Amino acid sequence: MPRPRSASPFTRLRAALRGAGLGRLYYRVAHGSFPHLRWRLRFGPFGFWRYTLGEAAMIRAVSRLAPVDGGAAEGLACSFLTGKRYWHQTAFCAHSLARVVPAGIRATIYDDGTLTRSQGAALRRVLRGATIVSSAESVALLDARLPRARFPLLRAARDAMPMMRKLVDVRAGSTGWQLLLDSDMIFHSRPDFLLERFQNRGACHMIDHVHGYIEPEDSLAAIWGFRVPPRVNAGIVALDDARIDWPQVEHWLGKLPGELRGRQMLEQTLTAVLLGLQHSIPAPAEEYHILYDSESPEPPETILLHFIYHAKLRYFTRDWRRYLTSCIRPVFP
Repeated sequence: MPRPRSASPFTRLRAALRGAGLGRLYYRVAHGSFPHLRWRLRFGPFGFWRYTLGEAAMIRAVSRLAPVDGGAAEGLACSFLTGKRYWHQTAFCAHSLARVVPAGIRATIYDDGTLTRSQGAALRRVLRGATIVSSAESVALLDARLPRARFPLLRAARDAMPMMRKLVDVRAGSTGWQLLLDSDMIFHSRPDFLLERFQNRGACHMIDHVHGYIEPEDSLAAIWGFRVPPRVNAGIVALDDARIDWPQVEHWLGKLPGELRGRQMLEQTLTAVLLGLQHSIPAPAEEYHILYDSESPEPPETILLHFIYHAKLRYFTRDWRRYLTSCIRPVFP
């Protein structure tokens, strides 16, 4: 009989802290600053320095981005959640989108509570006319629309897991169609699919190669009594926020076992359910492409690249530079 594998140090630490009632402390350690160091370390010593120096150079390069109209009245409405770790990625993503949409963009940027004054000023310089919603403003809206007394599980998940703010902060304060974009993406040509969804106020999302939920789809179906749409990636999500039934979302959370409510993919799982209810259409994967590895080839018809997992090394060492170089050439005649 094979010998059972011993628990990893991280598993033992998590169990000990949760047993002592310090689960939130574990989350901050495991999902706060440490993963950013862990990401760098997984690339090896040379990759660590390439990753670190590349991102530092990207931050400095924000000052070289020529200002674009981020508040175009007739432009593509889009939103971002950002903070001190991601603001430079937001600047590049929004800038690249503004350059390939003929009517420009109308950007709303939600502060996750960590955006500094200088970073906010840099975003306002690059994205002229963009709206920045402070964390305090988001909390005030939540207190009015999702009070803790009625939505204790939603508010607790939002407080414990920053990624839940992509769902709660961004959508609870909205009353209409909203396109939310992750920051670690770069647009290369006109996004006709997104423009059509904007014109028709239709739901849409990115399609992933793998399952990315808190539990396998069969397990979730057994808990909730319905199936979650498969392989949703929340890098691109458009929803009609007026149609979100927040008491129902609170009910779904209440049906989950406690340990599942603290898992990292909770936001993407709940978002997938909402997308299914609004009959969301996936973006064409060959045009709106997710890169998982720095060595993976990109399709020739790529409109957008979304850099996740090991592709982050390529993103920070090569692709932002490639985009910056392209900015010297006009997009439209």
